[in-house]
Amino acid sequence: DFLFVVEIGFSFFTAYYDENSILVTDRKRIFNKYVTSDFLFDLPMAVPLSLIAWASSSQVKAWLRLPKVLRLHLVYKHWHKSNTNVQGQNMLQSISRLLFMTLAVSHICASIFLFLGRFGSPGWLSRGFDYGAHFEDHVWQNYLVAFYVVFSTFSTQGVVGELTPSTFQEVLLAFFLMILTITLFAYVLGEISSLIMKADDEVAEARGKQAVVENFIKSKRGITEEIADEVRVYAHNTSSQGHDVDLDGIYKLMSHSLQVQVAQCISRDFLDDVPLFKDCTPVFLDSLSVLMREAQYALGDTIFRANEVSKHLYIIVSGAAERWLEVEDEDPLLDGKSIAGQCVGDLSFFFGMRQIYTCKTVA
Repeated sequence: DFLFVVEIGFSFFTAYYDENSILVTDRKRIFNKYVTSDFLFDLPMAVPLSLIAWASSSQVKAWLRLPKVLRLHLVYKHWHKSNTNVQGQNMLQSISRLLFMTLAVSHICASIFLFLGRFGSPGWLSRGFDYGAHFEDHVWQNYLVAFYVVFSTFSTQGVVGELTPSTFQEVLLAFFLMILTITLFAYVLGEISSLIMKADDEVAEARGKQAVVENFIKSKRGITEEIADEVRVYAHNTSSQGHDVDLDGIYKLMSHSLQVQVAQCISRDFLDDVPLFKDCTPVFLDSLSVLMREAQYALGDTIFRANEVSKHLYIIVSGAAERWLEVEDEDPLLDGKSIAGQCVGDLSFFFGMRQIYTCKTVA
């Protein structure tokens, strides 16, 4: 009881998250929030009725601790919170939550059945029964029998040995347990089916992500097997943290060091032969190789047109491209031809100006 009172005192100063996921630290708002919600349950639960009865020389009754049952509202809050976050749970957590729910319902029903046995007229404990041992007035032993009866009702027909419901209260409880059994069975079966379907979806999603990673590795010609294994491990760890893995974004999700290693196998050596970057440092070329993306064009495709502002610098790896100047009221004029190792679109890329020519592939 003392700990319950202390908890009420701390609750007046405990910050909380509002509906917008903003942490509320204002004491007035915390006070109003607690008084209008959990305080209505916590106050009756914290009143030490049994201690007051003992201090007043009155007979202490077990039902005086009945307000402690209000503590179940906390169980409901945690249960509701776990259900709202069920998508983030794994198989073990979901099964544990389901098992806890089943045991909690069984415990509550067993406590009610034990109450009827001890205080009923006549209760099932006073009628006597044979379980191979004589259970005297030991609450723990009687609770185990009550729990066994309730759990057996959930799993079988509801009649256990010589123990059958005889009083109106016991018949009413047995009827309630049978209805609860149907509901609980349907719920448990639905949850297990949902877990199996979720596991199948996760397996299919994992295989899809693995296929994306393999396609990424195959698309990067020249990558070594050692680097490929590092990419697979990194992509697996990244996807397990909830990040989406797709062919366009997998490279961005890698660490910078891994990006440099992949780029060194693909495009780093090629940059050493580009005249535009011949005086650049190796560190700059490493960073530049990470930013490079492969683009393929068919014969006769237009890479960019005149008067466009390009955000990309194009480095020709293989083939060739022609630069055409567009003159008003005249046919386009050939300005020149760029081959492998040369760049096109550099003026627009570096200075933000419009392209002065149209670039088309010719080989």
